[in-house]
Parts: sequence; C-alpha cells; structure tokens
Amino acid sequence: MFLTSQSFFYQKDEDEDEAWVVGESKRIPQYVVFVFVAGLAGADTRMHSGPPFTRRSVRHSGVFSSLRDRCTCDHLWEKHMKRKWGEVIGDAAYRESFEPGTENGENQLKKSGLPVHSTMAWYLNLETGEFWFPAQNGHAGFMLSCYDAKLSYDSKTDTFQARYSPDGRRMTEENISWDRLRVPPVDTCSYDLHSSDSLLDLKPGDHIEIQWRKTKEFPYGWWYGVVVHMESCGGTKTHCRCLYTDTVMLTFKQYLSSSRWRKTSINRKDHREVGNEADGFYGGIRKLYKEEEISKWKRLS
Repeated sequence: MFLTSQSFFYQKDEDEDEAWVVGESKRIPQYVVFVFVAGLAGADTRMHSGPPFTRRSVRHSGVFSSLRDRCTCDHLWEKHMKRKWGEVIGDAAYRESFEPGTENGENQLKKSGLPVHSTMAWYLNLETGEFWFPAQNGHAGFMLSCYDAKLSYDSKTDTFQARYSPDGRRMTEENISWDRLRVPPVDTCSYDLHSSDSLLDLKPGDHIEIQWRKTKEFPYGWWYGVVVHMESCGGTKTHCRCLYTDTVMLTFKQYLSSSRWRKTSINRKDHREVGNEADGFYGGIRKLYKEEEISKWKRLS
C-alpha cells in the first residue's frame, strides 16, 4: 500500500497540541502512523530507481519526506515521552540508554534506523520492551518498600517485568503495574549509604523513607515510615522536646505492633548504618516534603 498526496495529508488542529494524519475521513494520531512513515525512510531513494521519474512519483517522494520529518521530530516525541514515561524514566535510565558500553547502549537504538539520540527511537524501544531501564519497584516482598530493579515493558499487558540481583542471583518478577514504579529519588548506588541532609530537622509527624537491607551483602531498598514522639515525651505538642534530642524515633505502621520492624531509633548527630543480622540494617534517611511522594507510598499499602 502506498500513500498518495490525494488520499493522505498532514494536518494540525488549531485547538490541539497534537498532529494528525487524516485520510478517508479517518483521524489517526501521529504517533500511530509514525511506524509506517519511519518504515518508508528509504522510500525516496527507491522511487528514484527503476523506471523514469514521473511527476506523480516526485510528489509521492515529497509526501513521504514531509510526513517522516514531522512524525519523527523530537519536539513531538518529548511530549509523548513525558506524558507516558515521565514518572518512571529518570536521568539514570537516560544515561544507560545512550551511553556506549552500557547494557542497552547505542546498538539497540541503531537497530531502529533512526538517529541514535532520537527521542522517537528511545520511545519505540521502551514500547517494544527492547530496553531494560533502571527504576524502583514498590512492595517487592516487604510492605511499603521499594527496591532498585531493571525493568522491561510489555505492551500487550501494559505491565512490566523486573530483574533483581539481591544476593548475586538473578530474580525476576512479572505483571508489575505502573503505580508500583518510580524514578529513583536520589542518585545513590543501592550498595552505598545515602548521605542524609535533613536529620537535624526531623520532628514527630514527619514522613520519611529510610534505606534498609537484610545483610551487608545485600543492596539497600527503601522503607516508608513516620517520625513519632519519644516515649519519654508523652506525645503532647505543648511539651514536646523531641526536636532537641539526639535520638529520633521512627515507626513503620505497616507492621504489627509486635513486629521487630515496627520501630527503630537513630542518632541524628552521628547517624551511620545501624542494625544486626537478625533485624537487618538501617541506612540513610530522606525526609519527604511533597504530598505526591507521601501519597504514592500510601497507595502501596
């Protein structure tokens, strides 16, 4: 099937931030048609071989070139990328996708026939599951927790597959929904202690997430918790002195009151990894300031 200038043409509505290809009374989003157009990337040269040119073939060539240029521009695809992938794709995923020598690297992008740093090429490889990108997967084993993973998208089920290596062995998980994923909030390796910058400000009622790992050989994950009053405080705002003590009490309400993981305490002035082989090890802390971060954690419960 060939497009002709009579049956298909490009149109952009004045009241929409979308480009459309219109043909035979059908409106098709531009990002659906791009596969056809990109596949015809070599159509211009193919038309120039064989029989002599005709005015019609030249017109066809111009249509293909115009559609291809419009459908592959970064300006359009950056909007699609942000709309669909903005909450799960971060700087680490971008670096891993485009840097030579990484698991994905530039070779995967070159297979698409598009420019290596094309936003459209990246979007296509994400949609088809070609890329395993780094993100954090929530509620993997422990309640209200998330762990670093490599993820691949399955467009047939609109879910993800994850790969972990918690103790040197590769583990996989399937059918992961979008709401369980997030961009890593800090650029800290999962084996490194996060440098906390809000310890002196922590007070009862603050929402936090803290690094935790089972043993020192495991990578850190993140747990959601809340700062609570010291037992000696009595829990009254008028007489609370918790902000002025070195000890900060944390509670993890997702666990039963009898659980060994229900509460722990840290030293705000000399905080380092604390714990043992039975209860696990607690690492760095992030104070959560944004309501959207807190709400996302609560939705995992």
